[in-house]
Amino acid sequence: MSRLIAWAAGILVLGAVLAAMLATNMYGDRGRGEIDLSSIHQIPVGTGGVLTQPVPLQRPAPYAIEVPYRWLGSRPARIEVRLTAADGSVLFDTTEAMDNSRAAIWLLPTGDGSYWEHEWAVFHSIRLPSSASGTIVLRLTRLDQEPGTLVFFASDLASAQSSPPRPSLVERPGEFLDLESEYGAPRTALAKAPTFVSRVQSLAPPWLPFPVPELLLACMVAAGIFLYTTMLLAPTEEPPAEVLSSTRSR
Repeated sequence: MSRLIAWAAGILVLGAVLAAMLATNMYGDRGRGEIDLSSIHQIPVGTGGVLTQPVPLQRPAPYAIEVPYRWLGSRPARIEVRLTAADGSVLFDTTEAMDNSRAAIWLLPTGDGSYWEHEWAVFHSIRLPSSASGTIVLRLTRLDQEPGTLVFFASDLASAQSSPPRPSLVERPGEFLDLESEYGAPRTALAKAPTFVSRVQSLAPPWLPFPVPELLLACMVAAGIFLYTTMLLAPTEEPPAEVLSSTRSR
C-alpha cells in the first residue's frame, strides 16, 4: 500500500510540474542575436543619464521590448521611456518605475544559475504600440534622485555575430544595448510549441518533420513513467526459508 501511495504521489508531482510548465504564459516569438553574452558588461547610469539605442524590429506584430537592469535601491528608480519611429514621429513617451531587482532570499534555491541571476538583474518590459515597424529608436533617461547606480547591460559590436549587424548606442559607439524584442501577445507554452519547434528546425537542420519530435518526446515521457512504475511496484523477493531458519536458530 505504501508503494502505491508513493507511486501516486510521484505521478501527481510530475503532472503538476508539466501542467505548470505548459500553462506558463510566454510571448509568441523573440528576436535573435540581440544579446551577446561573450562581451556583455555593465553600463552604470546616474541621474540624468541617457541611453539611445536604435532597435531593428525583426518580425511583424511587435509586442514588447525587454530590457535587463539592476537596481538595488530601497525605492524604485524612475526612467523616461521614449520610442521614436524611423520618420521621427513619437510612438511612446512615458515615465516608468524600475523596482529593486534583488530576488527574495527564499527564491535563491530555485534560481537558474544564469548570468542575470548572478548579476541580480531582471527584465523590465516596455510595451510596444502595434503600429511599430522597421527600426525604432529607444531612448532611456534616468529621472530620479535616488542614491545608488542604475545598471543596464551592453555588448561589443566587434564580437557580436548577429545578422544583420546591430546598430550601436548613440552615446557609446561600438557597443549596443542588450535587450530582447518580443512578438505576439503572451500565450501558453503549449500553444507556442509549434513556433519553438520551427525555430529549432531552422537553427539545426536537418530536423525531423512535425510532429515526429513531439511524438518522440511523448514516448520518452511515457517510457520514464513506465520504468518508474515498474521499479517502484515490482514485488520484492523474500529470502529462502532455509536462510530464515538458520538465522533464527542462531
